[in-house]
Amino acid sequence: MPIAALVLLGALAVAFGLNLATATRRSVDAYTAYDRLELSLEGFTFTAANEPVIVAIRVGNPTDAPLVIESLDLRLAAGVHTVGGGVLREEHLLPGRESTVLTITAAIDDETYIEQLGDVEIEWILQGRILIHLEHGEPTWIPFGTRYIG
Repeated sequence: MPIAALVLLGALAVAFGLNLATATRRSVDAYTAYDRLELSLEGFTFTAANEPVIVAIRVGNPTDAPLVIESLDLRLAAGVHTVGGGVLREEHLLPGRESTVLTITAAIDDETYIEQLGDVEIEWILQGRILIHLEHGEPTWIPFGTRYIG
């Protein structure tokens, strides 16, 4: 009987050890995804204040696990003045170690301000957030920001 109990305890220790290793790996993937998510501006097309602004953002998955991009919210500012933005609410599955380009059609809400700038090069400030979801975990918003002069 004592040998059977020891074997049972050994089996439970192995099972709990595997469970702990799996949970640890998932936590490391989550921290890597949230801290090292690769975001870069791939394209920015502004033609006129009354036309949509087309913004392309590359999103790279730094983990081996797939993740789902659930949403991308973007605000556009001309200098310090917020002038519009856009939202992309299509889910995109992003396999591990791969990247994709998401394209947002943003609207200029303050056309008058942009028109007043005339032919001056606009320093665009793009601020946003992206909602990602790993297979094992809660969806998490990750903020980002960049500049574009054009």
